[in-house]
Amino acid sequence: MDDANFTYAYDCADTSARIVYREEAKAIDKLQRKIIEVVEGEEPYDIFICYKETDDVTKGRTEDSGIAQDIYTELISAGYKVFFSRVTLRDKAGTEYEPYIYAALKSAKVMLAIGTKFEYYDAPWVKNEWGRYLAMMQEDSSKHLIPCIKNLDAYDIPKAFKNLQALDMGDVTFYKNLMENISRFIQKETVIVVEPQSVASATATTAPLLKRMFMFLEDGEWGSANEYAEKVLDLDPECAEAYMGKLMADLKVKGRNDLAKCEISFEDNPNYPKIIRFANDALKAEVEGLLKKINERIKEKRREAEKRRQEEAEQMREKAYAKATSLIKADTLECYEKAWSLLNDIAEYKDSKELLEKCSAKIEQLKKEKEAEHLIIQTRKKENAIVKSLQTCIDAGTTITVGLKSDGTIVSTKTKKTANWRDIVAVSAGDGTLAGLRADGTVVSTKWKGVSEWENIIAISSGSSHVVGLKSDGTVVAVGNNVDGQCALDGWRNIVAIAAGYRHTVGLKRDGTVVADGNNSCGACDVGGWRNIVAIAAGSWHTVGLKADGTVVATGMNQAGQCDVSSWNDIVAVSAGVHHTVGLKSDGAVVATKYIQPLGFTYKGQCDVDQWRNIVAISAALFQTVGLKSDGTVVATGDNSCGACDVSTWQNIMLPKEYITLEQLQKIRAEQWKKTEPERKQREQYRNAGVCQHCGGELKGFLSKKCVKCGKPKDY
Repeated sequence: MDDANFTYAYDCADTSARIVYREEAKAIDKLQRKIIEVVEGEEPYDIFICYKETDDVTKGRTEDSGIAQDIYTELISAGYKVFFSRVTLRDKAGTEYEPYIYAALKSAKVMLAIGTKFEYYDAPWVKNEWGRYLAMMQEDSSKHLIPCIKNLDAYDIPKAFKNLQALDMGDVTFYKNLMENISRFIQKETVIVVEPQSVASATATTAPLLKRMFMFLEDGEWGSANEYAEKVLDLDPECAEAYMGKLMADLKVKGRNDLAKCEISFEDNPNYPKIIRFANDALKAEVEGLLKKINERIKEKRREAEKRRQEEAEQMREKAYAKATSLIKADTLECYEKAWSLLNDIAEYKDSKELLEKCSAKIEQLKKEKEAEHLIIQTRKKENAIVKSLQTCIDAGTTITVGLKSDGTIVSTKTKKTANWRDIVAVSAGDGTLAGLRADGTVVSTKWKGVSEWENIIAISSGSSHVVGLKSDGTVVAVGNNVDGQCALDGWRNIVAIAAGYRHTVGLKRDGTVVADGNNSCGACDVGGWRNIVAIAAGSWHTVGLKADGTVVATGMNQAGQCDVSSWNDIVAVSAGVHHTVGLKSDGAVVATKYIQPLGFTYKGQCDVDQWRNIVAISAALFQTVGLKSDGTVVATGDNSCGACDVSTWQNIMLPKEYITLEQLQKIRAEQWKKTEPERKQREQYRNAGVCQHCGGELKGFLSKKCVKCGKPKDY
């Protein structure tokens, strides 16, 4: 509280903040005083044992802990003052550990860093201890750290230990070498030498200590009981009664007979094998008898638990059976599928097998009916389509190429994240990312989690850093980078096709006009004057449109000649890359713009498509162009440094469901225009009258008119 910065902050703060500052300052002062008290009150330690106590996976005691305890016993017997957290901090609350750890680190002349695994050395608390000690060694040359390793090679030892001499705990001479090293680092006068005692004198000395130990156990003072057990072991390291006391303290048991009431076996407790090792026949038989009772009780509880589990399983089977029979009565595809799943888990229960067969037959029947209904819906959609298909069967991304197989699965040149995708009807590739459209109108993606919420989607398109979806009602959704507004598409209506570029998004409207949002610094969004467009493509810095008469228009950056498409004709599909544009002709040939090499880029052959024939779909990206042939195979040209052109083995790639010639495109366009003529005239009347076409309410607003009655925006 006397710190000048604190005082200044306190004076400048308001009343509520002052209260918080003052309370936190008090807490800090209290913690500092506690640390100072402990440091000043603790006797200095000779040795600090650093180790991992509990395994993070098994939650059991580590091998390091057992080794550390054996080393601790040896060092205590040799008269050293040793900090071993399992013992030293036994009666301390978790929140009080730090002062004692700090005091021990500060005073200890030697640290033993125990390690049988690299991850134990790298555990936060362990690394904290040896890291702080190494820092102290920089200021105090009398401190020494000895890594004690087992089954580790040089690569598994922390780099910070590279200049330290490690001892192998698997070596038979380990303890001898350890004691020699410690004796070199710690002066003999600091070691408490315990004079040898005869067995009789040791027994006479330890008897009162053992009595006190058992009295502490009866009173439930576990820390004191353990402390006196350690005192006995300092005098007699092979005293089985002392290990018995430590076992009881660990288990918090007041009397020996109470050990039999323990809920868990003490067979894994490190004190148990020492009791058996050093006990006389009577004590050994007593402890083994207690352990046997515990194990028998545990087995009985397991049998009872298994019986309860079986009873609960029977109840669960009955509930599942009842739920399944109830679902079957609903007679819907979804309910039959849920019922089948429930019955499949209880196939041997009652007549579940017969019901499974019934469900399977009904599911197959209803799926066929649904497929027929789906085909009708798809047919209706096709009647309103301007482009050849809403489905994309191949697509080229920045470093990846993806294809849609006829069985609804995905094949790609790079990622394996699509291995579990099923029922896919369209695919789209971005900058190393993929998106897939399912038959049910939902979308999956290798990157964009937001697409999982989309529904009723009929087309998708991936840009470099965003993905766009076209809904069946003609609206558009998008997720990803929106720094230039390329995802701000809420106002779009009557859209029939979409294309996502690098920093812009393009939409084709039902009336053959085009809209675009995003970065327009290079003119990629200058599409307002386009008319009679039947297909669109968005590159990184340019936009391409296919007209109903088979000619092509383009706008945007043209430094590599990517917009030089005015001479093209008889085109039925277009695709835009970064520095080139490709077009598919009605006879299956492919044309590409002449590549004028831009500054900083090298031509990779992405325009070498003159020899391609029998092509039914195309896609262009940064360095590659891919084409789908009529036999379901794929060809590619361009830079293959990232494997994006490795498509020569692909087969059974889904063909466009409807390959439309130039004449068919013109016919579809004419029919669509004829169908929408009455609707356009009616909208024109509403617009002139300032009336909402949805409900007839009055439109208000200057820049964006909305209906005062239903709140919907105008839609002309």
